[in-house]
Amino acid sequence: IFGLWRAYIGKIELQRCIICKHNQRYYGPDLGDLGIFNWNNAFGFTHELLNQYTNTFTTAENPFSAFVLATRCLYLSADSPTPLCSTETFTRVLFAFTDLQQLESGMKCPICGPRPDIVIADGVSIGYSVTKCTSGLHPPSLISKDSPKVSGVNLKPSRMASPNPSVHKVIKELTATKIPQHLSTSHSSNKSYILLFQNF
Repeated sequence: IFGLWRAYIGKIELQRCIICKHNQRYYGPDLGDLGIFNWNNAFGFTHELLNQYTNTFTTAENPFSAFVLATRCLYLSADSPTPLCSTETFTRVLFAFTDLQQLESGMKCPICGPRPDIVIADGVSIGYSVTKCTSGLHPPSLISKDSPKVSGVNLKPSRMASPNPSVHKVIKELTATKIPQHLSTSHSSNKSYILLFQNF
């Protein structure tokens, strides 16, 4: 059982599944009333640990790998009987855990309600990993000669991020960056181009 600062060894009672007829398939207790998320009958994660990541991410955009590394350091200092799981496992567990939660908030659009069709998210929180940065990775707003051309698009004013036309013009100019000539003819460049938007 992986806790906030150390792991615990425990035993749970399992029963063979009578539906799937597989000799390795068992089902175990939910453990939610004990504050434990039973992921696969072998690994349990305390709600305290999983909620701590949610709290950290929503206040400081902390990536999974950094949180797992920091928690591993806590495990080492507490002389935990087993180290924390891998980042990949923790990521899968956290998404499985959040699927079970009601993550409603008081935020809602005065026109569209709590679930608008279009959501503009903070790119820092959902940015891709630096390990994915290759010469062929570009922002989706980057225009090239192969970019599709769509005519006759009429955006509804109710779905605009800002009703101010001058702001639209600035955003359009910033996001209509052309691929530099040396990048459009060669894929060997490792340069990255980043657009920063502030104070609109």
